[in-house]
Amino acid sequence: TKEECVTKCKEAAQLIQKTGLDAALKQMNDPNSPFIWKDSYVFCFSVEDFKILAHRVPRIIGLDAKNYRSADGRVIFQEMVKVANTEDTGWITYDYLRRGEEKARPKTAYFLKVPGENVIVGAGYYK
Repeated sequence: TKEECVTKCKEAAQLIQKTGLDAALKQMNDPNSPFIWKDSYVFCFSVEDFKILAHRVPRIIGLDAKNYRSADGRVIFQEMVKVANTEDTGWITYDYLRRGEEKARPKTAYFLKVPGENVIVGAGYYK
């Protein structure tokens, strides 16, 4: 839900601030992490190089997301950085084609720039 996404992102940001980025990422990327729930998860990426640092799908970690385009053609990670650099937090809605599905559907993600770090955490849900 919308509320779960906000809560989990704030918890992830607090964990990063409390334990440091590396320790927090290790926990966030654990398949049994509390940051992976239902059909959602907290992701994390670098504001500097757009490298994915935390994701539910291990093969995504380390990829450059700068030019990633959603199903509706938007460069969503660039959009998140633009908002987070001025407002620290925000929402984005875009079309996402889930693996195994034939039609894209709307997904909304909450995101925030972690204070004192050059990373953004986010989590989304399907409408």
